[in-house]
Amino acid sequence: MASAPRPTKRGSTDPDFFSSARSFPITVGTNVRPGELHGYYVDLSFKAETPSWPPPWLPPRDQQLHVSTAQWGIGAYERYIAGEGEQWLEAARGAADHFVKEQVRDGVRRGAWLHGMPMHHTFLLRPPWISAMAQGEVASLLTRVHKETGDDRYAESALMALEPLRISSLRGGTEALLGGGPFYEEYPTDPPSFVLNGGIYAMWGVYDVSIGLDPDRAGRDWADSLDVLASNIHRWDCGYWSIYDLFPHPVPNVASSAYHLLHTTQLRAMQLIAPRPEFEVTASNFERYSQSRLNEGRAFATKSASRMVVPRNRLLAHRLPWSESRRGQKVKSGRLAHSLVLAYHAVSPHWPSSLAVTPGRLREHLEMLVRYGYVGATFADVIRGDVSAKTVAVTFDDGFQSVIKHAFPVMSELGLPGTIFVPAGLMGLGAPMRWSGIDKWLDTEWENELMPATWDELRQLQDAGWEIASHTWSHARLPQLSDDELATELSRSRDRISQEMGGPCETLAYPYGDYDDRVRELARETGYAGAASMHPGPESPYCWPRIGIYSIDEGVRYRLKASSAVRRLRSSRLGQALEYRRHLPGRHPS
Repeated sequence: MASAPRPTKRGSTDPDFFSSARSFPITVGTNVRPGELHGYYVDLSFKAETPSWPPPWLPPRDQQLHVSTAQWGIGAYERYIAGEGEQWLEAARGAADHFVKEQVRDGVRRGAWLHGMPMHHTFLLRPPWISAMAQGEVASLLTRVHKETGDDRYAESALMALEPLRISSLRGGTEALLGGGPFYEEYPTDPPSFVLNGGIYAMWGVYDVSIGLDPDRAGRDWADSLDVLASNIHRWDCGYWSIYDLFPHPVPNVASSAYHLLHTTQLRAMQLIAPRPEFEVTASNFERYSQSRLNEGRAFATKSASRMVVPRNRLLAHRLPWSESRRGQKVKSGRLAHSLVLAYHAVSPHWPSSLAVTPGRLREHLEMLVRYGYVGATFADVIRGDVSAKTVAVTFDDGFQSVIKHAFPVMSELGLPGTIFVPAGLMGLGAPMRWSGIDKWLDTEWENELMPATWDELRQLQDAGWEIASHTWSHARLPQLSDDELATELSRSRDRISQEMGGPCETLAYPYGDYDDRVRELARETGYAGAASMHPGPESPYCWPRIGIYSIDEGVRYRLKASSAVRRLRSSRLGQALEYRRHLPGRHPS
């Protein structure tokens, strides 16, 4: 929720310095009519103090926070329907005219209201940036003014306001994926921030457009975002208080008492217009937490710690070593940078294979790296050297369908792309894959875990920034093949992937991690820019070492594997000698 038109100054209708609930009382709207455009869902009438446009606090254009202006306009409308006079409708219309005039009318940011100032604390945003919360709140204002006036300019502008909500935040819009579905970002960060109150305000704008103007497309958007929120609302419940956002801060960013009250009020309002048992349970939990002084004190202590670690002071917020602006250190590191390259296979909550990690374990692994400041890259990015000094490339061998179902949502939430190495001849066949090492799972209850991804699913990953790369044609042991067979395995896979993906297939992972000098040379001659192995050693384009992650890798074991000290040891001559003594061919059937 907006704190003030200027990032550094507090207005008379905003929370105090500590965001205390006592300084910011907010209630469910008193004029809400479910399924009808009427009163707003929380009472913002206190935001509009005088019925004249513009409000006296409105700053110059490049310093405006649009949520403040939108809430003023909604507050004015609330006073109008409460019977306080036509002057309040004229005030709301003045705000609506302002937004119609300021809206981007064409180009990639069509429909947006751009912010001209940077955010200096918590989340690093450089202008121009778009807020889904502002888009939604303005849409809510415009639909109501259109209802009262019949002026189609407001309807057109409200429909356009939803366009940035349908564009990925990675491409300049405000949509992030949460659990595989859309969540609207108040602050479109990378990785996504998932600010709860801002997401709900944005959803209400979609809801208003759906019931007032566009029941089809906006109606589908509303239904999808509602399902996502209901399925994930528990994630903002830390067991004793609500959480402001899901960004991987060093310390969880629990809500202040004002925002805790707002979260509770928003969920109660949601129960009026779209009842879900998940909202009822979570709202009841939040209300119960508020009644405990112990919980309130614990939340205040945690919030204080969070403010110390991630200060709101504009001079300190992004200068600390763990701050968002220093994520990845943003330093070009050269062609053979010491990047962390992880090798997973399947992701499954149930499959008892050494190849499979659970979605929860994958989240723990990758969230730890994001908290430590790693940025994501594809394997091809690493090979080309297009990476920061602190980069992780998350790769998946074998093309299991479970990667799309379970890994993709987790990595999307963390803002990480991935690379999936696929045996191209097995993709999209609709039958369990089979080769030595995984064939023991055929004709068992786990057989479906061997299902391959479809080409359409792989294109979905590519559209989200993933690399679709080669794991040969049939997952053969390459050193055992004749020259002709080897050439066919490498070239046929590369050609098929290039054809299906509409672009070059740049990299390769050797099945079972097996290769020799002949395999490396033919990979180069076939046109691959690099190839990944599972063996330790120095970084080299056609035998790039990866860290294999398996079901047993948790806690300390995973931290050691991923640590720079252990990676340096593994790449040394001593480490390679120890690995050679330990390693048995085919140990991990990748």
